[in-house]
Amino acid sequence: TDEARTMYTKALNNGYKNALTTYHLAALYLNLEDTDNAMLYLDMTIELDPYHTGARLKKIELLVMKERYEEALKNAQEFIEVS
Repeated sequence: TDEARTMYTKALNNGYKNALTTYHLAALYLNLEDTDNAMLYLDMTIELDPYHTGARLKKIELLVMKERYEEALKNAQEFIEVS
């Protein structure tokens, strides 16, 4: 996991900032239960690709897990709008 994190972080730092890389980093941080960094990379993924279904759903799920229900609802409504 540390190796994967290092690899993806190096890719971002070397100009390979794309939705696939940021989404993989978000998933990695979710597996490590580092929800703050997971949210950061989910937000980056959505910024890079507003239609990224996986990132939008994971963000909603994470917001519910953090009991941030109003924000989760807002994100769900945005998800429906872009779908």
